[in-house]
Amino acid sequence: MSKSKARGYSVALAMLLITGGSSIGPSVYAADKLSEKTSCALVPSVMDSNDRERKMEIIVFIQNAYEKFDRAHTEAGEPGIMAALSDNGLSGLVAMASVKCRNTPRLTIYNSASQVYRGVRDLQMEMGTAK
Repeated sequence: MSKSKARGYSVALAMLLITGGSSIGPSVYAADKLSEKTSCALVPSVMDSNDRERKMEIIVFIQNAYEKFDRAHTEAGEPGIMAALSDNGLSGLVAMASVKCRNTPRLTIYNSASQVYRGVRDLQMEMGTAK
């Protein structure tokens, strides 16, 4: 397992615990059930529910989207933001995308994550902290 994936799982577990979960099963990481077209309207109902597995799917889907956005920049020789983030920082980014979805249900989860990533990356680029 890659260091990035392991970190994502530990952050996902932390997010699950924060959202009220206490145990996870083997299928919780099946974020492939969601797609780039999945509506943000799904997020509030899932995050407000007791469905730990669906919460984890959304958390991991958002984390994977951030990794994809970051990889596109770093492979192009540009600074990214993920390497410098702590687990709390990544949890915060996931929470930001979830809140954006709650406030803008017409977006897709993927587009919500994209907008949060771009905003944070732009700020870090301006401050000179993107690596």
